[in-house]
Amino acid sequence: MNEKHHFSLVAILRFLNQPVLLLFWVCLFTYGFFIPLMGLFWDEMVFHWVSEVYGIEGLARYFSTNRPIWGMIYQLTTSILGKEIWVWQIFGIFWRWVASTGVYFIMKQVWGKQKEARLLASILFIIYPGFHQQYLAMLYGHFFLVLSAFFYSIGLSLLAIRKKMVWLHIPALFLSAVNLLTMEYFFMLELIRPLFMWFILYGKEKFSWAYFKSLILHYSPYILIILSAAYWRLFIYTSQTRSYQFNLVTQFQEQPLIELGLFLLTIFKDLWITIFAAWGKVFQFSETPLGLQSLVLYLGIMVLFLIFLFVVFFILRKGTTTDSRNSENWIYQCLFTGIISAILAGIPFWFTKLPIGLTFSTDRFTIPFFLSFSLIWVSILYLLPVKPWQRLSIFILMACLAGGVQTRNGIEYQRDWKQQSRFFWQLMWRAPGLERNTILFTDILPLQYYSDNSLTAALNWIYDSEKIGTQIPYVLYYPSVRPQRLSEISQGGQPNEHDLLVGTFFGQTDHSIAMLYQTAACLRILDPEIEADNIMVPQVLRNLLHLTDPNRIQAENNNQPPAYLYLPEPPHNWCYYFEKADLARQFEDWEAVVRIAQTAFSLGDSPNDPAERMPFIEAYAHTAHWDLAMEQTQLSAAITPAIHPVLCNLWQRIERQTPDSPEKLNTLQSLYNQLECNLEP
Repeated sequence: MNEKHHFSLVAILRFLNQPVLLLFWVCLFTYGFFIPLMGLFWDEMVFHWVSEVYGIEGLARYFSTNRPIWGMIYQLTTSILGKEIWVWQIFGIFWRWVASTGVYFIMKQVWGKQKEARLLASILFIIYPGFHQQYLAMLYGHFFLVLSAFFYSIGLSLLAIRKKMVWLHIPALFLSAVNLLTMEYFFMLELIRPLFMWFILYGKEKFSWAYFKSLILHYSPYILIILSAAYWRLFIYTSQTRSYQFNLVTQFQEQPLIELGLFLLTIFKDLWITIFAAWGKVFQFSETPLGLQSLVLYLGIMVLFLIFLFVVFFILRKGTTTDSRNSENWIYQCLFTGIISAILAGIPFWFTKLPIGLTFSTDRFTIPFFLSFSLIWVSILYLLPVKPWQRLSIFILMACLAGGVQTRNGIEYQRDWKQQSRFFWQLMWRAPGLERNTILFTDILPLQYYSDNSLTAALNWIYDSEKIGTQIPYVLYYPSVRPQRLSEISQGGQPNEHDLLVGTFFGQTDHSIAMLYQTAACLRILDPEIEADNIMVPQVLRNLLHLTDPNRIQAENNNQPPAYLYLPEPPHNWCYYFEKADLARQFEDWEAVVRIAQTAFSLGDSPNDPAERMPFIEAYAHTAHWDLAMEQTQLSAAITPAIHPVLCNLWQRIERQTPDSPEKLNTLQSLYNQLECNLEP
């Protein structure tokens, strides 16, 4: 009985010790804790909206002028996986894992004896600390799907050479075509294939023309695929190159020496950023404190990951560790390959002058560098003059720190999703309905992982109940990040057209609403009559207030937030009652505002923005509660003198719209003096 149990335990340990499974567990430890906690971010918000509202036809239309083959893959995956966010999180993790096994597969063909080294390199691929958009799982799951196709294409072509199985070139060529035709990120990496082939054919032997001819013979079908894909991209489906022009070529013709110097400087800078400076992310914490729960989660995951890696390398794989420095030839081959692949990875971005960085959203350009990062750093580890157990200890420390970066990233994404959800719930409370063809202006929201385009998708998803053809009824603009569009819309009555690929928005510049949303305060629809002097509102919004018309907000509830994204509705706090009071104020239902005030001021909560008291001030004045109106005004004014001009404008409107009385006159005189209002004669 004991022997049977012992045999079963050994079998289980051997099974768990398989490199492919170990890589899967690394993926789960690094990213899996956040599977049920994430929402939708950035472009994937657009993709989900298009998929759910417009279906396969909409996806085809959206991608028709930009990566159409990639769009076909989206049509397939969305049809199979549906809409649940947690499913897409698994999808993203799955393809990150598959891509890491592709790295392992390639290294197995080239450096077959280096079992430990290829496992370390594959783990480094998973935990790359410079990229923190893994939680955009729908978007980057498709990136890693394509990258997996590329890796397995190389691996199969190498296996075909090693095993003399020519037929394996057929699936390898197909997967290569998938990479080259789908997207441009990994296009130039295809040129690393002959280097791997050379290592297999040539190895340690002296150069021979026979080996070189054999290399050309094996690689020639892939050259044809590359040339065909390049011709298709450049001359047949030219719309794919319109978004990203070859700016370097144009500027090099104008200033060749200057551009050459800048080009070389950019290469060195980007190689430093992607290969070495990426490790600096392990020491860069968010400006927002983690909080107790987040800190416990962060430390807990790091400790579990540390224990897991210790068990893997010092218990499960004990005895399999070899000091591969006894054969250093492979190390230099690996290092050289990493350097060449890094240069190839950067070419698409250098020629289009796209900035590579380690922050959102330019860190997406680091993905092609994952392979070079893994190869270079595993080479560095094996060049260190240390004992095997010391090398593994260094690696485990590096892996835990990088895994900690991804945990912190997950916490930030979760916070951003909650903030975005709060924003839209407050908008729905304040604006139950919106007239079609309305523009919403706002300053850059306190959201890190969204653009105004992605928020436009969510806005239409929530408010567009009719879903008429390709006409998009709503658009949200950040005027401060679209200066060209700002100049176009600065005058009233001008037509405004915005292409969203799946459809087009048609509106007018004065059919708009301006709003302000800040982290600690409630969302506010800006009142053009009284807030032009509000210096707490960004200047770019104040400049547009003359265009806005809050009356485009409808009291009738026509919003339908996707249940799986935004339900259940958050608890009704101060902001809920403020939004409802401001809505009632808009429709001059003063009694309703007073009733809401009774509940709002009994919560034990208080406004975080002095302007949040204005609906109640106006309602108290219209219902002749002059003492309460004065009290709320004084509370608001005491927060900052910056609100005084706005309160003056508010009271001037109250003066015009309410009947005269002694109480009113006394209140006005007192407040005008206290606020030092500059009254126009």
